[in-house]
Amino acid sequence: MNQETSSPNIVLGASWGEVRLGDTMEEVQNALDRMGVTKQVRAGDDYVWVTDNPYLAFYFEASPSPRLAQILIADFPATVNGSEILGLRIDEGLRLLNVRSFSDTLWSGLESDDEFENGVPVADQDRPVDYTTMEKLRYGLLWIRNLGVGLGMNEGHIGEIVLRLPASIPTKGCGPLSESDLLEVTGDTFHERIASQNAKFKESVTGENRLISLLPYLPAAIFLIVLVAYFLRAFI
Repeated sequence: MNQETSSPNIVLGASWGEVRLGDTMEEVQNALDRMGVTKQVRAGDDYVWVTDNPYLAFYFEASPSPRLAQILIADFPATVNGSEILGLRIDEGLRLLNVRSFSDTLWSGLESDDEFENGVPVADQDRPVDYTTMEKLRYGLLWIRNLGVGLGMNEGHIGEIVLRLPASIPTKGCGPLSESDLLEVTGDTFHERIASQNAKFKESVTGENRLISLLPYLPAAIFLIVLVAYFLRAFI
């Protein structure tokens, strides 16, 4: 991307730079060309385009004709209302977006990359609804329906933003954001518990790796056991 387009304007629920939700594939391609952005078609899914530096993904809804339905922004810069939004804690991001009520929010049980598959959006009735508070805050997706934006969580912070037309925002999920969600992420013990869970996971992986590292010695150990058993039988 060239210097002039290093920080495209983001309009929530509408566009990233010259790329607009609802555009055809040809219109999106032309906009990216004007912005100096090179895209690639994702392997195995012709309805997802991705870019590097910055990393974005463009999701097209196939029917009745391919139209841009979702934009994922997961790289800097991502400026909203004059400020960078990526990396902010969820409560800080909500203040930046001037979200005043929880009634227009909805937790999704899916990550943003799973919202579309081969040009077909996930139906509301197929969405998982059982997520714990920790799961939502660690890697959930919080939709703000009236703004047409989703906030992808990364350990209680905003790791990505997802743009959609407000009319196509999901209506069913894991319930709205709650005060207890915010108290959870702003509490002193939240990151301590995350660190503890990560340490336990790392310990379990290390243990598995230790077992795997012993596998090359397994045939020799079996041979030794058989040999010892043979001699014991011979002398008994």
